[in-house]
Amino acid sequence: MRPTAHVHLLSADRNALLDVVERAETTFLEFGVAPERRTTAVDPETARQYATADPATTDGAWLPYLSTATVDAAAEDGADLHHAGITGMTVVGRLLREEVEGHPAVYLQSDDRSAGVRTGYAVYRYAGPVRGYECLHRQDDAAL
Repeated sequence: MRPTAHVHLLSADRNALLDVVERAETTFLEFGVAPERRTTAVDPETARQYATADPATTDGAWLPYLSTATVDAAAEDGADLHHAGITGMTVVGRLLREEVEGHPAVYLQSDDRSAGVRTGYAVYRYAGPVRGYECLHRQDDAAL
């Protein structure tokens, strides 16, 4: 069984999120990677509840792998958030950060992995074509 990485794209701007997801899918096709993807709308309070849940005790939904740091960064005055959850090979997060043009309104949360084991996560925001994705927050699982 291959290790599975969880990547989240979260934004209050639905169109910006869908644009990034479309570019990501094109990149995945170019590299021959086929991750699973789900897109959904979620209010910030529900997103925070999922973010504080233990993924091992939930119904297999992807939202419990979301962090409160990502929700707090993306939340805008109580507006609904739009979420794209992507699971697949551990390279998925790196492909997104290094090959996909993002949008400043879309936050990316990606697993940190070592030898196939999740060691934490990082939250990124796209800062333009020259600077790419910049890390806003990093969390080690040992500190959770």
